[in-house]
Amino acid sequence: MSWSSLKTFSIALSIVLLMLLRVAGDQAQALQKAELPNPDSFYKLVLLRDADSERGWAWSARDNAPQGFWMHWSEPHSQVMKAIAHTLEAVSVAPEQALLWAGGLLTLLSMALIAWPILWLLSRQAGTLPTLIVAIAFATNIPLYGYGQLVQLTHHIFMLVPLAWALLSLHGKPSYLRDARAGAFLALALWISPETMPFVLTISALRAAQRLQGVSEQPLWSWALTFILTLLLAWQIDPPPPVYSPWTLDHLSLAWLLFAALLGALMLAIDALSRSSVRIRWLAASVLVIMAFGVWLSIVPEARHGAMGLLPETLRTHWWGRIHELQPAHHAAEYIAYAATPMLAISLCFWVCWRQRDGWFLLLVLAVLAYAALGLLHIRMGAASALIACYALGLALGQLPAFQLPTAILTRWQQALVVMVLAALPAQVFLAHLVDEPAVKKTSCELANVATELNQLSPGTIVLPINLAPELLYRTHHRVIAGNYHRNISGLMDYFSLWLGLASEADRKQLLLDREVKYALFCQRSGEPTVSVKSWFAKQFPVQQQLSGGWNLYTVDR
Repeated sequence: MSWSSLKTFSIALSIVLLMLLRVAGDQAQALQKAELPNPDSFYKLVLLRDADSERGWAWSARDNAPQGFWMHWSEPHSQVMKAIAHTLEAVSVAPEQALLWAGGLLTLLSMALIAWPILWLLSRQAGTLPTLIVAIAFATNIPLYGYGQLVQLTHHIFMLVPLAWALLSLHGKPSYLRDARAGAFLALALWISPETMPFVLTISALRAAQRLQGVSEQPLWSWALTFILTLLLAWQIDPPPPVYSPWTLDHLSLAWLLFAALLGALMLAIDALSRSSVRIRWLAASVLVIMAFGVWLSIVPEARHGAMGLLPETLRTHWWGRIHELQPAHHAAEYIAYAATPMLAISLCFWVCWRQRDGWFLLLVLAVLAYAALGLLHIRMGAASALIACYALGLALGQLPAFQLPTAILTRWQQALVVMVLAALPAQVFLAHLVDEPAVKKTSCELANVATELNQLSPGTIVLPINLAPELLYRTHHRVIAGNYHRNISGLMDYFSLWLGLASEADRKQLLLDREVKYALFCQRSGEPTVSVKSWFAKQFPVQQQLSGGWNLYTVDR
């Protein structure tokens, strides 16, 4: 790497790091107080803090009361977070604070590790201006920083790290080691979260296209071998919890081992096809991909049901459809934030594809387009969409003369293009904030304000707004029927039967007994649940107490 490239990389990475330092400074106080925007973050803290020595950290003894419940929350992310927490404890940080800071710092570190390989690649291949533009894209991307915050303690940014490093393996001198490294990275991403499956397929397709186009003569067997072996090793280390189906899709299982075997077989078949004519190799590869997808769908039961296919209709209506991160974009600000960078990348990549008649860039256009659609339809996918868009944007800029030549010799149109691209990235942030709807004033009470009073009560099962259940588990010693976790179907059904009054009065009374419910907690300023349901609870829980912060507590008098 030349001195010029190293200087470009250092400046570009510094732009991203300065943004991360700003995020850390803005949110440090909120992290210390455990003011976390995502209920999943509280679940992560509870699982790691209250880990059962016999059943392991995935067992939640105080959820799904009174039985307890198995959860899965990314083994690799959890183990790294625990290691950082233990390191902080070794330098005299209190355990509670150590766990909070471990999760927050791991998220910011993951953000830096996502940007690192992309900026490294571009500084060597695309030049100074494209690298700096992509650094600005990383630093200003709204969906990426939706999860990439100090107060987000989940694995949704961590899972993108091995994917970013696998993208790096698509470039440089071909070798068995490079392909083996990429296969291991992709398997690690799938282990961290099966949500990465579309991205794993995208990178695998880009590598296969290099082989089919003849751009790379390097055989793909080392890619396939390390992908399969790494997943097998991960499956041995982290098998599904006892109550999970062996074919479950939200944990490493037989479904993903079959996926690895089929993908590995496809890679080997593409090696064989690379010796045939261009038309035959592309046609045969397409047919094999369709056949492999059909085999996987026909064998894996859950794959045919979709994301919420196994949920009862009641949960689809009253729960799943109201989870914000699982909903499509529906405000103008969200459309701008989630679509602007991908559309810019698609436009420039398509122009490069058209000028160079390059099928690999066409495949990259389709990949960015697919992830842009996923991000708009399912905003949880916005961070992954931002990553592939930034990668594609940098590669496209590196192929355009306007971003390589000295400014003095650029034509007027080339100068206009440079100005447009430079202005587009900060402009999307400005426009998104300009058209964003005013924040709705929170009507729900803060659970932190009443945690001390709740901890003075004897431990018991509390019914309260479902989004606050994980936080209650973190801040108090009480139990809950259910929180926002899709596997706890029986708990969710019983919770909504009580909270929304969906069951008969006799069935609800029986649920109170079966679930050993001792308290009901309502916020005076919230419209949830309805007045009629609150009145019903008041009859069943005759002992009422007004707590600080606008909370009402109803206690069973047994």
